[in-house]
Amino acid sequence: MVDAQALKTKACAHVAEIADELMAASDHLGQNPEIGHQEFASVAFLTDLLRRHGIRSQVGVANLATAFQAELPGQRPRPRIAILAEYDALPGVGHGCGHNIIGTSAVGAAIALHRLLDALPGTVVLLGTPCEESTAENAGGKVPMVEAGLFDDVDAAIM
Repeated sequence: MVDAQALKTKACAHVAEIADELMAASDHLGQNPEIGHQEFASVAFLTDLLRRHGIRSQVGVANLATAFQAELPGQRPRPRIAILAEYDALPGVGHGCGHNIIGTSAVGAAIALHRLLDALPGTVVLLGTPCEESTAENAGGKVPMVEAGLFDDVDAAIM
């Protein structure tokens, strides 16, 4: 039986270990906002952060140049939990909705959970969902991701 509280304590400790790095990442995204479908530097920054922590990701999923996916396989394939990362900004405003924080928080959660893979009772997938601000043309990056089947095997999605 999984001790959920023990796993939560360990995950929080892992996040605390990388807190300065996550804060710097959030600040970097906040100071370098990119609007929907143009988040190339943001995606490169976030996926590089994942890579430095041993997590490989695939960029350009669902035929979206700035969408990404990272798989974190646990002990069993189920349950399969998706963590969603948003990182686009509003034109002329920047990160008024805090997507710099949302994207970085999701990456931080993935890094913490990656360190716990041997104890996880399921699988985690991190999905970078571009162009979520409704002011951009063809907004709603999750829609093509759903249509491409990236959520088909997901039991729950969190942000």
